[in-house]
Amino acid sequence: MDKKERDALFAGTFEMPLADCELRQQDIEKPRVYTGPAILTQGPDKALHLRLFAAPSGEIQAMQEFFGALDVTPGKLHPDSNYYDFTGVDQHGVAWKAERLSIDCSYGVNSTYVRARVRAIEACEEYGKTLPSSTAHAFVPGTFKLPWHKVTKTDSSMKTDIFEGDCERYAWKLHQREDQLEISFTVKDGPVGDDFWRFLGAISVLCGSAIDPVLVMIGEAGKRIRRLKTQRRPGWNASLARPLSDLAPDAAHSHYFIARYLRGTKHSHPAELDSFDTLHTAWHRTLRTASDLDIGPLVIGVNIEAVVMDLFASEVDIDAEFIDAIEKSKDIVQQSGMAARAKQRVLSSLGGAVKPGPKQVLTRIQEQGFITADEVKAWTSLRNHAAHGGNVDDSTYEALQGAVDKYYRCLGLFYRVLFVVIGYRGQHRDFGAPGWPIAWFGSEPPAIKSSAA
Repeated sequence: MDKKERDALFAGTFEMPLADCELRQQDIEKPRVYTGPAILTQGPDKALHLRLFAAPSGEIQAMQEFFGALDVTPGKLHPDSNYYDFTGVDQHGVAWKAERLSIDCSYGVNSTYVRARVRAIEACEEYGKTLPSSTAHAFVPGTFKLPWHKVTKTDSSMKTDIFEGDCERYAWKLHQREDQLEISFTVKDGPVGDDFWRFLGAISVLCGSAIDPVLVMIGEAGKRIRRLKTQRRPGWNASLARPLSDLAPDAAHSHYFIARYLRGTKHSHPAELDSFDTLHTAWHRTLRTASDLDIGPLVIGVNIEAVVMDLFASEVDIDAEFIDAIEKSKDIVQQSGMAARAKQRVLSSLGGAVKPGPKQVLTRIQEQGFITADEVKAWTSLRNHAAHGGNVDDSTYEALQGAVDKYYRCLGLFYRVLFVVIGYRGQHRDFGAPGWPIAWFGSEPPAIKSSAA
């Protein structure tokens, strides 16, 4: 894809005519199929839209298709048969594919007009030769905050707008232009695979906002992949305070964070745990609700609990003496003369008490020096208050400031837990201290469940 086409994609004026197109219904013995020429364009919101002009249907068939187009039951997810897979060929003979499209049809005398909104569409073509390394190039609309540390020089200007580093198998370069971020990511001895998406996850955390490319181009193993994606809706600009903001001018800590994120979210044999999905999902949920002081505290509290229980809770958090005491208590309850309903409730509570809870696990991590008692206390207070429907007290300046402080202590706790998981050691912003000073994090990590780290 040349620069003119990329500029059109960012401007919302992109269009690509396609021939030999087919929309095929999924998961049905006799699928409905629409064939004909099509065009991929962008709407006013810069979303990708597909329009296909299929051969006309007979009057009876058109009526059957119109009234039987969707299998819809209130309260039920749409079945696969309500979705269509698309294939089409561009003017260069390259095949493009999109999956699970929801279509809308208009039936006329001369043609059947089919419309669909496309989340993503991809082309894969043979490149002719195997390259020694694999590279992904991505283009993201918007401007982002990173520790830019290399200079771009032109005849009329000089800008510090490049972020560039490498480690072991990987190398990366990000260039912030006026209205878009250009990303290059190289894997030196293997396919790009999931490593590129992990890299984007690390950059998202560093930027405090989601990195969502509208165009990705990957070259690897004798093939070239191009992927177009609908732009995020206008006005969606959620952001989080950044954990490594304004540190060393050479960006060394940020590059080290990326290196650890790539390694630490993908543990090698004998560990089977992949922590990327847990961290990535929790971070995105926190991002989406960061600006809402009513919902945000509940979300970040639950996210910390999910990460801690998924990645840290293990047999080391079980108190053998306490379990023994619980078993003896169960015997006492069984032999008591209390009513059956009350007895069952007590036994159920005792059974749940032997399982390690998030506070127990957080206390263990605190005792090892990676999080603070104030952060654990803030998490307990914030989560319990929000989980039981409590509202933020904004009756006075002091009360509102206290709620904000508590939220940021929990955000700092989330980042510290993330540091432990990936094995990051270095400078960071301490969101639990006044003024968010630069602080140093950690030495040796506490045990991560199923992890060799």
